[in-house]
Amino acid sequence: HSSIVSEPDFAGQVLRSSHWIYWGIGQVAQSHQRFHVVEQTEIANDANLRVFGYSEPYHARCTATKLYTSQKLAWICSDQLGFEDDYPKIQAPDGALLINGFLLCFDASANFERQCAFLKEVAPYLAKAKRPSVLAVTKMDLIANQPELHARQMEALRKAAKNLSNLAGTVETSAQLGVNVDEAFRLLAGAIEKSRPRAAPYAEALMGHQAACDSARQGFNQLLQATLSLTVSLQPSGQAWQAWLKANGSKREFADFIALFGTGNARNEFDRCAASLRDRAVSERREVIGQRLRKLLDTAYPLETAEPARLMRHDSVVKRLLHIGGDQHFVSVTNAWQENRDYLASLDTRIPYNFLINKAESSQIFMV
Repeated sequence: HSSIVSEPDFAGQVLRSSHWIYWGIGQVAQSHQRFHVVEQTEIANDANLRVFGYSEPYHARCTATKLYTSQKLAWICSDQLGFEDDYPKIQAPDGALLINGFLLCFDASANFERQCAFLKEVAPYLAKAKRPSVLAVTKMDLIANQPELHARQMEALRKAAKNLSNLAGTVETSAQLGVNVDEAFRLLAGAIEKSRPRAAPYAEALMGHQAACDSARQGFNQLLQATLSLTVSLQPSGQAWQAWLKANGSKREFADFIALFGTGNARNEFDRCAASLRDRAVSERREVIGQRLRKLLDTAYPLETAEPARLMRHDSVVKRLLHIGGDQHFVSVTNAWQENRDYLASLDTRIPYNFLINKAESSQIFMV
């Protein structure tokens, strides 16, 4: 991961004229273990595309066990540079930051020969550092359906890593799917603490992750079905979401879902469920309206004494029905009746005037 920045940005609060990025503090799920996460990178000057300052090669520098900083801020995004006051300020520990372990990331979709060559170069420096390391094979979702390529890459990686005396293990991960990411950090933490946890193979971890996702989605949908009322679903989308969140945001099913899918997907599921409730309410009310209108038509146009309504002009039928039905059978509803929250949420089954005068809707009843 390399970056190209201006000289003022390189000297700014986030980079502090150093070639490593502070990502902040992370915590392994369902664990007390917390990490200060640092990424060693190379940052080039946008004026000449040359790396700032360093003569030491990357494979030597990236294994440093002690980093020094003062008032260095966590990296959030490239747009943050020069506009630090517009973003949350998370500060790295001042002074010496001790590195207790290394997470070596190998991109499964990139050139493996080049990455294996780097591993051979960095091996003696890691041995000298005397810190445990974990190999995290990233982007496994991109090659999971290519078993032959996967097997070749894993064999090449195994050979390249055989000289790493402090290697705690290899973990196949997918950040895109959220598979084994925590496991990589958990394995490294266990090595630092002298325990030796086992990371699941990618296929096994993917199955476990998918099962957890299915369970979380099912639990969240059941929560929505049990707690989302028609009254709430008829509110404007933002208001409905906030009202539901206030009442249910602390429930376990919600927490489990957003941990795997995020709040944005929770909102999408909520909107889908609310729309389904509204559609069902409109459909049921339309059926009730239709039944009531048919009965009124039978009263206004008995088949044995009058011409059927389907053979008459629409406006003539409307006029006669209004004359006969009046306020007992008809109600004034503002805007479209399908979007009127008060009407749909009420027990009032009278026929909206705007349903009756809408030829496309009411004439379907007349033609029956």
